[in-house]
Amino acid sequence: MSTLALFLAVLGITLGGVSAVLQIKKSFFSDYTEIWNGFWVGLILILTSSGFIVTHQIANLAAQNWFILPVILSFLTGLFLMIRGIKQYLVFGIMLRQENSWNLKQMACLKKISATAEKSSTIPDFLKENFIFLMDNLGFSWGGIFKTDASTGEQQPVFSCGLNPEQALKLFQKTRISFSTQALSVIKVLVLENTANFSDITEISPNFSQLDKIALVPLQHKGRVLGWSLLAGDKSVSFDYKTTQFLTLWGQVMAQKLELFTGTSREQNRQEYLKVLEEVSEILQTNLKLEEAIPHFAKAVQKVQDFQYFSLSVLDTSGENMRRFTLGASGNLLLEKGVNLPTHNSDLVQVLQTGEIIIDTDYTTNPHYASDHWFRNCGCRSRLVVPLRNRRRMWGALTLGHLKPGFFQFQNLKELKLLFSQITLLLIKTHFLEELVRKEKLAKLLKESVEVFEERKDLKQILEQTAQNVASYFPVSFCKIMLLDSLRQNLKPYALYKLRDSDMQLEPNQNLNLAELPWHRLALESKRTQLIKQDDPESVMSNQEAKLALSEKIESALLIPILMEDQPIGIMALGELRNWSRRPFKRDEIGLASNLAFQTSQVLRQAWLDYKLQQSKTQKALDPEGWAKEILDLKYDINNPLTSIFGASELLQIREKNLTDESMHYLKIIERNAKRIQETLEKTINKSEKLQQIDWENLTIKP
Repeated sequence: MSTLALFLAVLGITLGGVSAVLQIKKSFFSDYTEIWNGFWVGLILILTSSGFIVTHQIANLAAQNWFILPVILSFLTGLFLMIRGIKQYLVFGIMLRQENSWNLKQMACLKKISATAEKSSTIPDFLKENFIFLMDNLGFSWGGIFKTDASTGEQQPVFSCGLNPEQALKLFQKTRISFSTQALSVIKVLVLENTANFSDITEISPNFSQLDKIALVPLQHKGRVLGWSLLAGDKSVSFDYKTTQFLTLWGQVMAQKLELFTGTSREQNRQEYLKVLEEVSEILQTNLKLEEAIPHFAKAVQKVQDFQYFSLSVLDTSGENMRRFTLGASGNLLLEKGVNLPTHNSDLVQVLQTGEIIIDTDYTTNPHYASDHWFRNCGCRSRLVVPLRNRRRMWGALTLGHLKPGFFQFQNLKELKLLFSQITLLLIKTHFLEELVRKEKLAKLLKESVEVFEERKDLKQILEQTAQNVASYFPVSFCKIMLLDSLRQNLKPYALYKLRDSDMQLEPNQNLNLAELPWHRLALESKRTQLIKQDDPESVMSNQEAKLALSEKIESALLIPILMEDQPIGIMALGELRNWSRRPFKRDEIGLASNLAFQTSQVLRQAWLDYKLQQSKTQKALDPEGWAKEILDLKYDINNPLTSIFGASELLQIREKNLTDESMHYLKIIERNAKRIQETLEKTINKSEKLQQIDWENLTIKP
């Protein structure tokens, strides 16, 4: 009876334990089937052995050695199996917690990308903030993030952690070299381990002695790599399968957001560009002068293209000279205001001749850098030169400078093409306004000259007023009017007006022999305007002629013959002490100067007609036989070819530098005999009759 009761008690305890185990399994161990077998066996053994011991104590049975030992062994075995099962459960829990922590880190990094994409204002800020967050969460020691340049395809450092940008770029380049071309073409996370064996990597920084692993994470979207992320750490860092898979996902999400961010940035830039174009159009509609409009244009350009140096070169119609306007980084202060410079010594010649854009990555290596004073003082290194032209002609060039070498890229200039065309329109508008003002001045000069001629003042006053008007309105240093004497062998100056102090003086009694003035004689004989340029071997004037008739310092001159009844009676000489290539004469200006010379001849003609009318009554008394007229005609008929002979001889000696000694000998014979004919004629006329001479100053007869 006692044995049966013991058996039933043990059975009840066991069934109760099994029920409890089933309930525990259902509640706590349903997802961990692999630990159930050991835990089940251990729990049954413990319950069974515990049941025997409890029942034995309740029944107060005598202890049996053969019974106690198996029960104790069974209890210990069950306890071991149960502890082992609990340990497995705890391990799974720790693993689950670690897994959840890893997943939370991943979610945090991905959420950070979405959050920063909405609030970041620039791409560098977006890349920097997300990279720092990734480094903090994954515990890497060194790293850097790079952006692919759209024009060159090269990687540009955006941010680095644990090392400077230059070291980060070197580490990135050295690491890429370590991989094959095939591995790089796959566009996946690349891991380089045992970097301590690569001396070219460890020597980049002293801190890299502990460097052991490096990973390159591509920021790729739809097959395009928009950048790279570099992650490096010591031996404690692990780039296992899960880590590389997450980094791949992180790189893809970053690239996707970066593409969207770039699109948004492009749209913002487009809107800003349209606003700038509208602002520039408003400036074009104003009546601002060029030096007033340029600062406004510089500010507008700076909104879409950063610079620290702004220079606008404006060509003249000849293309040999330019006016330069230069501003600093602020865009407010004009460092140069319309400074006139020749183009042939400028480094802009290539742009102005070819019409092609020039980009200097580092202008400090250019030979012209030392002579570019303002560019050098602004500290700029990168230079951009854009030609400003339309279909008809080249109008000028725009030069921008930046402190950073290689800042300007051709890819970025396509969007600025329309803006540069607006600047070209400004130059065209300025040109036409200046032409209008210039022609108004010429029209005013013509009107004033007509009024002077109509007032019928003293002839000398008219000539002096004409010289003053011409010198004031044209790009010359002086204007000198000289008239032939009655013998047509000498020029006598009657009016001189000079804008600058020079060695020129007006001597009333000075007679200039045409034999010593070959260019003046050529202008009179050809009845055509002669252009003198001292730097041109074909049109150079001798120092002797320049000193006698004009100025020893003359650089350029315009000799306009004054004709009366198609016969030369004098010369209007326009001289410039500087080279005329800096401000050449325009065709309409030469035409107007010739017109003024013609009007001067008409005034002289009218004065001469008045003089002849007054003297007609006394003509018969002075010369009843008319011999004076015949003598004068004879003298003119002989002197005219003699003048041509003298002029041709002197021009041959000036232009032909390689004449043989024999040719020079014959030229001297021609000059000597022509001079003998002239002297003989003068003696004959002086002996035969004392001619009347006309004094242009007051048109009176000198007996």
